[in-house]
Amino acid sequence: MTYNIDISFPNLGINIDNFSSSFIIFGLRLSWCSVFYAAGAVIAILIAIILAKRSGSDISRLSGAIFSTLFFGFIGARLYYVIFGWAGYKGNIEAILYLKDGGFSIFGAFIGGLFGAWLVYRKQKKELLEFLDVAFLSAVMGIFIGRWGDFFNCDNVGGYTDGLFAMRLRYGLTTGTVTEELIQKSFEAGIWNFDSADYIQVHPVFLYESAGCLLIFILICAFYRFKKYHGETALWARGGYCLLSVFTFSLRTDALTIAASDIKITPLLAGIIFITVLCILIVKRITAARKRNTRSS
Repeated sequence: MTYNIDISFPNLGINIDNFSSSFIIFGLRLSWCSVFYAAGAVIAILIAIILAKRSGSDISRLSGAIFSTLFFGFIGARLYYVIFGWAGYKGNIEAILYLKDGGFSIFGAFIGGLFGAWLVYRKQKKELLEFLDVAFLSAVMGIFIGRWGDFFNCDNVGGYTDGLFAMRLRYGLTTGTVTEELIQKSFEAGIWNFDSADYIQVHPVFLYESAGCLLIFILICAFYRFKKYHGETALWARGGYCLLSVFTFSLRTDALTIAASDIKITPLLAGIIFITVLCILIVKRITAARKRNTRSS
């Protein structure tokens, strides 16, 4: 292998040279990360509108719900990161407002977005569940696109691997957390400090999550016609993403942990939510089946 490249997937034979995380248009420098996250949000909104129209939802109220969901989702994404990463902020409170430095959580966005939707539909349970059906499903597709922004930001990576999808990159490119263990294993593999350049080899967690979200979206769309009640699609989407998150966030080197422990918060929370969602789905299916049997008898 030639080591004068920036990023590669060595076991797939893919090499990327002259890598850049930003580009200039009309004299303005934009980051690819921002572009992909913005594109993911736009696509998610468009999908939500299309699905809502097909279900006959009130589009005018839908617009307000989307705005409220995005607004509180943004706040929730930041608060989640700040609360569980408080050790990095308690000595520098003003850093909470340094949004350009990153520090957002998709799980926090889900929680904040759910609150925003509730504010709009709090008196209309049916409409809230209908909105959550389209919102959660479209959000999965938004994440599928947005996570590619992490690729250009060289973020959302995991520990060392030499698996099929292993990603090798110059140490200076990554904005994620590089652990001593990762450096040591990269050194043992002969790619750290090679030919005057340092390389690390990692799990491309962004790729796993993006591919997983696409699979979730396809499966839900395929089984959408089997939906029995409003809110079921939201449960499918939320449960599927939580199951995926147990895997992906467990691999990440920058995952938030519970204070004074190595327990990663998001996989733990995702696992609890997944089990809860699974129980709700099972109970509702059993209840629906009993009602049908009662009517038929």
